[in-house]
Amino acid sequence: VGGTTVAGYVPGMADPNVHFFDGKFSMWATHDFSVNNTGFTMKDWWIWSSPDLVSWTKESVVSPETSLKWDAQTNECWATDAAWVNGTYFFYVSAGGGQVGVMSSKSLAGPWSDPLGKPLLSGPFAAGLKPPTTFRDPCVFQDPDTKEHFIIAGVFTYYIMKLAPDMISLAETPKLISFS
Repeated sequence: VGGTTVAGYVPGMADPNVHFFDGKFSMWATHDFSVNNTGFTMKDWWIWSSPDLVSWTKESVVSPETSLKWDAQTNECWATDAAWVNGTYFFYVSAGGGQVGVMSSKSLAGPWSDPLGKPLLSGPFAAGLKPPTTFRDPCVFQDPDTKEHFIIAGVFTYYIMKLAPDMISLAETPKLISFS
């Protein structure tokens, strides 16, 4: 779990996001267990750290069984993203067929907790979205001017939402992103 150092490519990782938080680089990714990439068997998420983007240390292996009690789809740990606010890491994960959950920890090594006990984003019709979308593949970013955080999620149709200062709830209703 912690302390494994790897240089170069790490087989089995998918959809990585790299951030510079708290004086070091961190990589947040899903982990594909499928042999020879013949399918997608995503049972957990991995978190890595690096001082230089060359040598990497595995900090955490996060599984839904231990961290997201509401996620019954243990082979559908999809794309992720993360934020670091006021000394706390927030880990946004695609879980199951169409949900985005959020976990938090004071350390990259965990332990990771589920402060909501339910998905942050779930189902295309839960918020009455038109057009509907499946909430998957979150992207989290901070506006450099306002310092507010936002999350984008969807599949083919995407919505953007401002996150509340607590980073585990929404500060506004989803807004459709229009591509011209």
